[in-house]
Amino acid sequence: MWPRTDLRNASRYRILCLAALAPILWLIVVMAWGGVYSFPQTDDFCTFGRVFAHDAYNPFADVWRTYLTWTGRYASVFVVASAAWLSSVVPWPIHVTYQTLVVMLTLVFVAGCVAAMGVLSVSRFVNVAVACIAGAAALTFMPSRLEGVYWLSGAAIYVTSIAVFLALARSVTRDDLTDEGRSGARWPYTSLALIVFCVGFNELIALSLGGFILLRVVFFARGAAYRKRNLAYGIAYVASTLLTVFAPGNFARDAISHVSRHELAGAWRLALHSMELFADTRTAADGNVLLAMLVGTAAFTWAAKPGGFVKFRRIAPMALTLLTAMPTHLYVYSFLTGEETPGRIINQCYAMTLIGACILAAWAGSAVADKSGKGPSLRTACAVLFAVGTMFLTTGQFRQVVETVRDFGPVWRSEHLQRIEALKAGHGGSVVLAPFSPEGRAWPLFQGADITNDPSYWVNTCMSGVYGVKDVRLKASAAK
Repeated sequence: MWPRTDLRNASRYRILCLAALAPILWLIVVMAWGGVYSFPQTDDFCTFGRVFAHDAYNPFADVWRTYLTWTGRYASVFVVASAAWLSSVVPWPIHVTYQTLVVMLTLVFVAGCVAAMGVLSVSRFVNVAVACIAGAAALTFMPSRLEGVYWLSGAAIYVTSIAVFLALARSVTRDDLTDEGRSGARWPYTSLALIVFCVGFNELIALSLGGFILLRVVFFARGAAYRKRNLAYGIAYVASTLLTVFAPGNFARDAISHVSRHELAGAWRLALHSMELFADTRTAADGNVLLAMLVGTAAFTWAAKPGGFVKFRRIAPMALTLLTAMPTHLYVYSFLTGEETPGRIINQCYAMTLIGACILAAWAGSAVADKSGKGPSLRTACAVLFAVGTMFLTTGQFRQVVETVRDFGPVWRSEHLQRIEALKAGHGGSVVLAPFSPEGRAWPLFQGADITNDPSYWVNTCMSGVYGVKDVRLKASAAK
């Protein structure tokens, strides 16, 4: 993993590399640690309730039920349903299993970034460092971490899907490089399985995957040597997409919607308005930090000069797909739904854009180093990496996460545990719960939609199914 060095004591350089990574690793650890204060909410209750009450703790049965009645997103439904199944077999309370999985999915996202950066160089240290920068940027500047990190359903649909896409892109690139120019190459079974899995997370990730497969053919995998592989990828992608798009649940859900959809001009207007609203929430400081991050990433790879410099055509399919995610996702979402793009979709495409920008910046830095003929300077590279990580730690976004986890997290945990005890003591009857204390932030980190004083409200009924009570509602005094 470590860069080659001519110095006598290589262990000193390992320590130097770890020290340079320390600020970014600390940020990732803190972001993941915030997951220990997450609790099931809204759609989580619905999935867990179905698995517990209707499907005998069988996640596959829940995927099939949901496929027929609500959505074709079989992969993301399976992830959340598997969490419900797991909570039924481990000797822990439901919320402990939930929190463990939220933390794990955060780390899976970072692992996906690490996998993607394998296209950059033969130096694993450089790849891991750039991946940590990209992962830290996405977690720090994600518009709504409530919907993308600390909510299991949101993390499964909109963020874990990115990790699977990145792993798939790396798998396809690795297969192509292994068999470059040779006919009769082995079948890429792992990549084919990942295509089927990736498409089932959500339609927008499936769209990006289709773009990646096309760009791969344009930039890299042309000619007879790749014909069978391209055909296999195309068949797997088209079959998975049709399976998702033509799910009966999609039509059942759309039948209850009266919003005007599939209008080209209207979709452009909605997408542009969504982009304007998103831009209005960004500050000049955000732009300065992100610019410094990209310059720092390029400076890091320039100083490190990783061996085995790669040509642009190798990174182009992945980088261009990620960089164009934001405009394509905003437009396609508005075209499909007739609505402005919500924060959970912006989470997904903005994180993808940041990762793509990091890949391109890292490639540019190594390209300049290769053309200049300079040798590697590990001390300079580590100093730049340490500075980038320290910069992230000083951002207002990260400080807000730290303050919320430190100050509100224990309150949130205490009130949830009180609710759980009240629900367990309900013995199948009616349960009245006290409202939560407000989180007190314009952009909440943990607190999403709650139950109401109406027992028939969908969140109330889903919560009742999880805990096996007749009905549940908020105290009447909490209603407005």
